[in-house]
Amino acid sequence: MMRASSFLNGLSFALLLLNFAILVLHHFKLLLILPSLLYKPLFAATILLVLIAQLLSFMKR
Repeated sequence: MMRASSFLNGLSFALLLLNFAILVLHHFKLLLILPSLLYKPLFAATILLVLIAQLLSFMKR
């Protein structure tokens, strides 16, 4: 359980960094077309992974 929680925490952190990079690129007009078909599911998956990792962390205690 500890290993799965750590893995999900790392994966969700990497996805949060990717989300932030996409937002920064879009803000500075370096990414002219925001790939909403890619970004919205990516953001939803990030939130879901964070919630699952927190649930596993809570169950561990």
